[in-house]
Amino acid sequence: MCFDCERDRLTRRSFLAPAAASAAGLAIPVPARGEQAPDRQVLNDPKLILEEIAYSNGSASISGFLARPRDSRRHPALLLLHGDPGLPDWVRVCAARLARAEYVVLVMDVGSDPAVQNRPPEYYGSSAFDERVTLNARAGFGYLESQVFTRAGGLGMVGFCFGGRMAFLVPLEAAEVKAAVVFYGPVRDRVSRNAADPKPHVIELAARFKVPIQGHYGTRDRVAQEQDAKELEQLLRAQRTPIEMFYYQGAGHGFYGNTWKEQTPEVGYNGPAARLAHTRMIRFLGRHLKK
Repeated sequence: MCFDCERDRLTRRSFLAPAAASAAGLAIPVPARGEQAPDRQVLNDPKLILEEIAYSNGSASISGFLARPRDSRRHPALLLLHGDPGLPDWVRVCAARLARAEYVVLVMDVGSDPAVQNRPPEYYGSSAFDERVTLNARAGFGYLESQVFTRAGGLGMVGFCFGGRMAFLVPLEAAEVKAAVVFYGPVRDRVSRNAADPKPHVIELAARFKVPIQGHYGTRDRVAQEQDAKELEQLLRAQRTPIEMFYYQGAGHGFYGNTWKEQTPEVGYNGPAARLAHTRMIRFLGRHLKK
């Protein structure tokens, strides 16, 4: 399930109970066509420590995947959110590649919180879901800040799809976030809002954005649309919020690494766009978190 993708996918692909998702790793089918997301061998890098972890938000246990350099130094920390429940390989690969760049990276399994399990589809388009994810993210920051291998002075966020939306929004409630990288987070939610408890459009909250933001959008993405991202970019530039946005010609939703079964020009991995976006992300995080 992709929280912020087309509504027909919300109903066609059931939301797996996270107990099962954790056990199975929410295996996502191999793409029907096109190249695979890169560098899976990074998961065997002896210079990294990669481990399954859990942290608490009150009485709830939140599952995660932690990637960090295998050394004795302290490193800046990142919280990584994506748009599906579970911890698929492409997300683990992303975390490990960021660890290679000398970050401590916590991937939060959004679906592992019992409070969000087995809900009707409309719940995932609600403001209540946003609020619960924000609380779990903030608990994740607390976990990171308590570790002996993380450096004090602020954290970063990296988000994909629904996680990209939350990378826009969580810093509004969490002063410890000093920079955010957004991959195809919908600026206007055109498909999955809950009419009874509508989550705000990201653009409606633009006046509150303060932290530096880097955004990545595909020109063929129908979920996180280019014209909406460009409108947000103009607003943020006008109010002098630090912003850099990149638009990838011919790329669609999930272009960075997703290995969904649906692989079309509008949906799925795009190697050239993914490689360029990764390089830009590393440079941006270095400027804002490694001062």
